[in-house]
Amino acid sequence: MFKKYGVIFQKFAKIPNPIKALSVIDEKVNALKKLNKLAQGSARVLIEIKTVFPFNFFTDYLIIDELKVTIHTSYFFYTKEVRSIEYKDILNVIVQEGVIFAKLEIIDRFFTQHPSSLEYLKKKEAIEARRVIQGMIIAKKENIDTQKIPANELLDQLERIGQSR
Repeated sequence: MFKKYGVIFQKFAKIPNPIKALSVIDEKVNALKKLNKLAQGSARVLIEIKTVFPFNFFTDYLIIDELKVTIHTSYFFYTKEVRSIEYKDILNVIVQEGVIFAKLEIIDRFFTQHPSSLEYLKKKEAIEARRVIQGMIIAKKENIDTQKIPANELLDQLERIGQSR
């Protein structure tokens, strides 16, 4: 007689716990929300600048979005290196100004001996890029959610924060 009840209890044990199932679903929903937020942040480009053509035959690009800085360095036809650097990994941003052009160097935690650099940039664009990167580094350290701020207002605030005295 007790064997019959043991079989019944075993059948109940196989029924999944609805509370555990809901918590797993909730974790998946939260993970998807975070992933969507990150994708929106990387899709919103704040600044995109490129090197000047005749002085740099293969054009290089600097793309600054809300999550990272991406540098496209072209070496030859259809060959390039793409390096993405998160703001938390950037140690320093240097602009070397010349008479006409500027050089922008980004020193990050992983490539301290070989900083990422772009030569023959327009001076105004290089200075603006440095300010925005510095401002974004500070904003990320302060845990500011930049996605809620309109892009033009965000750029103005980041430039102001990253401005050197």
